[in-house]
Amino acid sequence: GWVARSYIGEVMGEEVAARRVCSLVTLGTPHNPPPQDSPVAALDQTRGLLTYINDKFPAGSPLPASSVTCVAGRGTKSPASIGALFKDAKAKSWDSQLRRSTLLEEVVALSSYFPLSGQAFDTVGDGL
Repeated sequence: GWVARSYIGEVMGEEVAARRVCSLVTLGTPHNPPPQDSPVAALDQTRGLLTYINDKFPAGSPLPASSVTCVAGRGTKSPASIGALFKDAKAKSWDSQLRRSTLLEEVVALSSYFPLSGQAFDTVGDGL
């Protein structure tokens, strides 16, 4: 999503984008860099590119802000603590009814949410 925003702004430019792009819908894209005061600000996975894009093309510019949408899920909640992650780990390693590993989902959520938001525990998102 943020790469598409950069392409629209830098490569296409305002004039071409106005003619060729009606709207931009992104799926689960983090459009904000990690909070500057968080311990993970130095670990920005975009290496500063997202900050650059937001500075140069705020609110989806050159597109009108009303034509930029991000669709994100709320299907995975990270555990409340490390202890909660490992509580009932054997049962969570494979849930026969759900046919998936909720333990793996929680581990992936923790490792994704922390570098993107600065918060790892008790956070809801799409799991990535």
